[in-house]
Amino acid sequence: MYGAVSIHLLSRTSSSHFWPRQAFSSTTGRSLKMAAANAAANAAANGTSPPSAPSKPDSGIGESVIRLMTRLAIKHGAVNLSQGFPNEAPPLSVRVALARAVLTGVAEPSCNPEIPSNDDDVDSAASINNMLRSMLPALGAESTSRETTYDELNQYSPPMGRLDLRKAISEHYKKLYDYEVDPDQGITVTLGATEAVASALRTVGRPGDRAVVFEPYHELYPSQTRIFYMEPEYVTLRENDRAGTWSFDTKELEAALDGAKVLLLNTPHNPTGKVFTHDELKVLIFASSTTS
Repeated sequence: MYGAVSIHLLSRTSSSHFWPRQAFSSTTGRSLKMAAANAAANAAANGTSPPSAPSKPDSGIGESVIRLMTRLAIKHGAVNLSQGFPNEAPPLSVRVALARAVLTGVAEPSCNPEIPSNDDDVDSAASINNMLRSMLPALGAESTSRETTYDELNQYSPPMGRLDLRKAISEHYKKLYDYEVDPDQGITVTLGATEAVASALRTVGRPGDRAVVFEPYHELYPSQTRIFYMEPEYVTLRENDRAGTWSFDTKELEAALDGAKVLLLNTPHNPTGKVFTHDELKVLIFASSTTS
């Protein structure tokens, strides 16, 4: 749940939006190096200059063509020949086991013999298993589990998350916070906060940029900034033992933000549990908007 709140309002990015050092496989990287070496050799032989680097550090890197074609085919109702789709539903035993695990929170008794089984849990799982099978009489036999003509949910998902999920998230934030968030352009669903932070840093950061982090900090923040060749800058949260509160120095914050590209903020703060007050958030917004 910690990741759920932190991921919803990030600008959309896809898995292909990496800084060039991260964007290519090792094979592609070797090919690029060979191509660059050949271009430089040819230029030297001809007395000309080799091609210059792209004017933008991420030029030529964009959304996967396959994903783009799939998205446009869905949008326009076209026949999609760009991507293969599974024609079979997963085996019934797998689907029943998944449903039982979600409903009970208990793994199969034989999954891990090192973990002692609780008889009540086993009985509960068995009863839920029987209930699930009774609700699916048409799928009672394993041989019928592949008769579905099209399985809508067990398919490749868009990199930014299913549109119906993003719409539900947008409606939830509208109801809860009165935020107007475009589900198509303003929301990315990620596998937890780590991937969310990585997506955000890839989107707005470049090597050499500074990212401001409150300390004490979760280990994720400095490690994620360094993965993308960014430099963390720390602002200290100081504890008031008597009041049981944490606070920061505004001057220290402004100095750290001056020239920085990113401010990583989570509230409640991890690991202190500090909830930033409305006045503190106003200071953060003002300092972020007035520093260079």
